[in-house]
Amino acid sequence: MKEITYKQNDLTLKNFDSKEGLVEFYFASFNTLDSDGDIITESAYKKTLEESVNNTHKSRIKHFKNHNPEQCCGVIKNFYTDDKGVVAVSQIAKTQLGVDTLIEYEAGIITEHSQGFQIVKEEYDDMEGVNVIKEIKLWEVSSLTHWGANKNTPVVGIKSEKDILSLMTKMNHILRNTSISDERGEELLKAYDELGATLKSLQKPLQDTSEAEKGEQAIIDRLSKLY
Repeated sequence: MKEITYKQNDLTLKNFDSKEGLVEFYFASFNTLDSDGDIITESAYKKTLEESVNNTHKSRIKHFKNHNPEQCCGVIKNFYTDDKGVVAVSQIAKTQLGVDTLIEYEAGIITEHSQGFQIVKEEYDDMEGVNVIKEIKLWEVSSLTHWGANKNTPVVGIKSEKDILSLMTKMNHILRNTSISDERGEELLKAYDELGATLKSLQKPLQDTSEAEKGEQAIIDRLSKLY
């Protein structure tokens, strides 16, 4: 079996219906050069999407969280393309993982999406100096949180103290105002520690720590109920 390749894109969430538990998101963008020096053509998805429409492959295409095969948060209902890229429509599962995922969509914690696929056909363009991926077999799409859960989901969207405070504020909201699971609350604490390390790496003092302090206290309050 060929190695699974992971790619994410910078396109935004296309549609979200919390009442129905449906999310519609881009997981691939067309003809854009990525950090690996690859370009995936629009035609690369033709066969794998045709297979999904004919139900010969769709049942095997999973909707994971952070590329984790043990966290299947939804069921793919449809795929389609537009001028920007490939869109997946997923029905979020009525499980605790699914509930947590919907909460994180609503709070703005989940903003990025990705794909896992095998390369079937590729060709290096010597003139342009890029690798052109011409055909893939799609295996999974993933909803990504802002922090990395494994080597395939690096921290994204964090460029400044302001970004970190914004994320802490979202964590604060989730922990104070939602029914997110205790297990996910513990993961938020770990993420908070990672964000603290990121702050230190920036080597700049925060001018306004009030929101960060509120976020930290909210996490402490929530986790104190677990013991």
